[in-house]
Amino acid sequence: MKEPRIRIGISAFTARGWDGTFYPRGTKPSDYLSYYAHFDIVEVDSTFYGTPKVSTVQSWNAKTPQGFLFAAKVPQLCGDENYVATRLERQCFRTVLDFVGHIF
Repeated sequence: MKEPRIRIGISAFTARGWDGTFYPRGTKPSDYLSYYAHFDIVEVDSTFYGTPKVSTVQSWNAKTPQGFLFAAKVPQLCGDENYVATRLERQCFRTVLDFVGHIF
């Protein structure tokens, strides 16, 4: 049996205060992901709030090596307990399918 691969990353590649601490001082925010990509995974918190533009996802892909993993949060519409209680499950499922189809 193949041993499981351990991936190391954090919850985002952008954060206030990282310039000069995690990133070398003066690193442009547009270069953060390229620098961050020495890790092989990152959680994408922004997907919780909305589906990113196709151009944004393409940019992320261009700035990372093959095999880099983006762990995207499911949109909040499907994670909120109130949502499931007030809407049909199929609407939530449709939202997730639309989301996945858009980002891949």
